[in-house]
Amino acid sequence: MSLSDVAIKRPVFTSMMALCLIVLGIMGVNRLGTDLFPDVTFPVVLVSTVYKGAGPGEIETQVTKPLEDSIAGISGIDKMHSWSRENASTIAVQFKLTESLDRAVQEVRDKVAQAQYLLPHDADLPKVSRVDIGAAPVLTYAVSADLSSQRLRKQIEDRIQPSLQQLEGVAEVRVTGGDIREIQVDLDLDKVKAVGTSPFEIAQRIGMENLNLPAGHLALGPTELTVRTLGEFKDVEALKALPIAQSKTGSQVRLGEVATVTDGVTERRTMARLNGRDAIILEMVKQPGSNTVKVADAVKKSLAVLEPAMGNGFKAQLLLDQSAIIRANAREVYVALFFGGAMAVLIILMFLLDPRGTFISSLALPTSVIGTFFVMYVLGYTLNQMTLLALSLAIGLLIDDAVVVREAITHRLDRGEDPATAA
Repeated sequence: MSLSDVAIKRPVFTSMMALCLIVLGIMGVNRLGTDLFPDVTFPVVLVSTVYKGAGPGEIETQVTKPLEDSIAGISGIDKMHSWSRENASTIAVQFKLTESLDRAVQEVRDKVAQAQYLLPHDADLPKVSRVDIGAAPVLTYAVSADLSSQRLRKQIEDRIQPSLQQLEGVAEVRVTGGDIREIQVDLDLDKVKAVGTSPFEIAQRIGMENLNLPAGHLALGPTELTVRTLGEFKDVEALKALPIAQSKTGSQVRLGEVATVTDGVTERRTMARLNGRDAIILEMVKQPGSNTVKVADAVKKSLAVLEPAMGNGFKAQLLLDQSAIIRANAREVYVALFFGGAMAVLIILMFLLDPRGTFISSLALPTSVIGTFFVMYVLGYTLNQMTLLALSLAIGLLIDDAVVVREAITHRLDRGEDPATAA
């Protein structure tokens, strides 16, 4: 018994199956992500290493070459490119399209970890990341307040950033601009040489002294206490009092005697201003496959609650909203989708001149299109320009097939066959 025989001989079962498809489709469309374009993943892994103060030649021989030799042994690599610039090394590893990106990232991470002992001690740990074209910010805010730039950035990092990162669908909250606290030690080279030391030794001394270390356990009867040695500097004065050398007379030479120690800020690489006032940029990056519109709405709602609680004239001005672009494009496609379906039904009515036949043919639209949303949800698709345009094209095919089948049945009915046989 074919599918068409089941549909004809069991109309109640067929109606229930069609209704089930519609219900599943409604459930699926409520869970589908909304984006501008489909989520496209390229099997490309980036390895970035920062080595401050090194030139391109040192970066090439001491950082890039050891990492390349270690990564080259991974199977499935198609191409590998590297860039050695001042202070930084970047390696792009392109895998074959058949390779799993998750497996590729893990293997590159393992190989980089094995080669870390070959890198200079002053170099930062290499960062392994995948190329994600969907990692562009969905929302960008400029934040200002009646506070110093340093205090404003500190409050954003302590209160705003953790709150927004907890929202569903938010992958990262980037903070750009503002002043970052930095303890600056400006050495007087003549005095440093006079006491018989060097800037390198002073830097090592500061690094070794500015540590909190575990010191074991202390047993007091039935209880046991954890012992820690607190060596971190609490303020600038404690750093100035750090002994760095011994003079010829045997007295200790402290850091404040050969250097100027100030509690300052790092050099700014970016500048943001809002209405003539110093501002800080907040960028929201969504997780791959999540609903851009829902993520943007959740962030806006959360900021509306946090903004009055911050006080001090705190104001977050929306600069870029990708969800507004997506809504506008989706609205245009939805209009084209429904308008195309309505026009197709109207043309069928004009040519068939049979309202009953037109209604039967038009039933193919809701049962097929709405049921497709559930299949899209199961396969991990999103509502975007490509999928909505594909549905628009499918409407014409559905109507054509329905008209052909309906016309064939009508022709057989006109020849005197009973409805079941004609169907």
